[in-house]
Amino acid sequence: MADPFSLGALGMLAAAEGIKFLYGQAAEVLGRWRERKAGKAGADGAVEVQGADVLEGRLEAPTIDFDVVERLHEDMTELAGVLSSYANGIKEPTASDSDMVDAADALRRALEAVYGQRITFKGEAREASGPIVVGRIDVDTIAGDVAGVRARLIRSGRVEGHVTAKEITGGEVRGVDVDTVG
Repeated sequence: MADPFSLGALGMLAAAEGIKFLYGQAAEVLGRWRERKAGKAGADGAVEVQGADVLEGRLEAPTIDFDVVERLHEDMTELAGVLSSYANGIKEPTASDSDMVDAADALRRALEAVYGQRITFKGEAREASGPIVVGRIDVDTIAGDVAGVRARLIRSGRVEGHVTAKEITGGEVRGVDVDTVG
């Protein structure tokens, strides 16, 4: 589970910059999603990240997963609305504003799902920003070749593969089956 957006760890100035970053990324993602739905040319999923200097680590060639945006666009729009006054400098973030903290945390988690990467701000006690691949298999019986994650050529990020089964009747089971990582 992702660590919640933490004003205490970030400090107020860094929190304000983090909120601006999240708000800007949400606007970019939602704008691209609307363009794509309207059939506009050039509405691909490649994203240029603005304001990445607030991040610990770096997002690796972020690409929008439009299927995820389709499921989350209403929530993302609502969360961006909650954060708009903070992102535009009209309000200052305060640790006592639980609605703002909750909205920032939820919007971060939505963007992490859209990009398939962790978003971590400087000063936070969590893993650095970047790609993450997590595969989980939880079944009663395995009767063939199974891998939690099977990939070829992962250049950076973190990979986790988990397989849980009550019974293995044949085949091979691997948490991660990867050719080339770094």
